[in-house]
Amino acid sequence: MSDKDLGLDDLVQLVAEVIGGASVTADDNFFDLGGDSLHAAQLALLLDERWDQSVDVMVIITADTLRDMYTEIVEGRADNFTPALT
Repeated sequence: MSDKDLGLDDLVQLVAEVIGGASVTADDNFFDLGGDSLHAAQLALLLDERWDQSVDVMVIITADTLRDMYTEIVEGRADNFTPALT
């Protein structure tokens, strides 16, 4: 792992920065914290800029918690995420 590797705490802090929340935890939902689609796009951009993690915005939007979002990102499924069509 390099210094640029994204950690769960890094993601939580970045979400707090993007949304402007003081008390963000890994078990919070992005939208319950006040996030919206514009925040999701901003978060995806910052993840790419700061940690070289290309993340599909749908990963951010569909994750139940920040912990789930992190799991999707680090397992590498974020680049290949395709939402189910119903």
